[in-house]
Amino acid sequence: MRLSMILASAAIGAGLIAGCEREDATTGTVAPAGGTASSGTTGTASTQSATGAVAGAATDAQQAATDDTAEAKAAAGDIAGSAKATTDQAAGQANQAVGDATAATTAKAQELIDQATKYVKENKLDLAEKAITQLEGMKPQLPQNFHSKIDGLRTMFNNVKQGQGLTEGLKGLPGTK
Repeated sequence: MRLSMILASAAIGAGLIAGCEREDATTGTVAPAGGTASSGTTGTASTQSATGAVAGAATDAQQAATDDTAEAKAAAGDIAGSAKATTDQAAGQANQAVGDATAATTAKAQELIDQATKYVKENKLDLAEKAITQLEGMKPQLPQNFHSKIDGLRTMFNNVKQGQGLTEGLKGLPGTK
């Protein structure tokens, strides 16, 4: 926008300078619009002066465009840097939240395993069934080492429920003999 204004001003100025003089066809002299005649060299000097003014305006416009481009590049770099920092921060917070959620899920699973084992030992099979079913629903969110614990707990529960007794049922739970 700034470049356009400078170029337009230069064009208008050149037109005013060139339009204020007219050449007298009979004598070959250039006369200003007011009617006073002058020699042909004065007209050439005025034209050269106008051309110099236009060239100077064009140079100024080009420099202004270069300055604007540099400012725009710097601003874009600042914005990109800020966006990257914000993205990195958000990713860090998301990773922290996932880690916290995983820790909470594994803690809850261990609590349910302990409860279900206790309920089986106390022959509270309804409560044990509820805890084991909840654990089986959590399996996809748990680390692999919990899967074998849950499977062993289900085996122990099924053995006790079928009347094989607590001692036989405990054989399905990892870590028991």
